[in-house]
Amino acid sequence: MQRVLTLAMAGVFALLVSAQAQAQTINLTAALSGGNEVPGVSTGAAGTATATLNATTGVLTYRVEVYNMPVGT
Repeated sequence: MQRVLTLAMAGVFALLVSAQAQAQTINLTAALSGGNEVPGVSTGAAGTATATLNATTGVLTYRVEVYNMPVGT
């Protein structure tokens, strides 16, 4: 009985440790448009933004793409 309990505890411990080792990521996206501003703005410009946070390492990567921006902006 002692051996079964020890093996069960070791199995639970191994599962917990492996779950902690997996990277935890958070993905965020946003649509960029004049209508999303407060107050809303009429514009032909638009874009997208994406960000990924790796909570395990603390690294944030992001990408912002814009289209039809007026010249001189």
